[in-house]
Amino acid sequence: MGKVFAISKAGIDVFDALATNDPNDFIIHSDYSTFKILASGKLLNQTVSGEPTTFSVAHGLGYTPNFFSFCKFPDGKVAMNGQFSYDFTGHSPTAAGYGYFLAEADDTYLYFLVYKNSGASNFNVNIKYFIFEVAL
Repeated sequence: MGKVFAISKAGIDVFDALATNDPNDFIIHSDYSTFKILASGKLLNQTVSGEPTTFSVAHGLGYTPNFFSFCKFPDGKVAMNGQFSYDFTGHSPTAAGYGYFLAEADDTYLYFLVYKNSGASNFNVNIKYFIFEVAL
């Protein structure tokens, strides 16, 4: 198995590159393709009050983009698309805690769905996303 990611700008690792304020400086390479980051953004202190709570961002591309996102929960855990944040080990199924994160896209918006565990109080999350150019 080869490299999953390599960054074209020397001396910058993938996490530093993804944290950049100027995403157009970086090109991501993998065994599958090469992508340039077109845009990135953050949704900070978003209140999760429903089941699920959906947040959306207009991307303005007119097509469904390739994108990556992750959600940071109040316990400090980071969930990528399709992951739980909370460890339910030793808790009943209705124990209060944080939940599940999903991300979807269409031709107009990126959608971020955050699910609460039953019994959980409202809580705030931070979401970061990166939109990739189609293969170069």
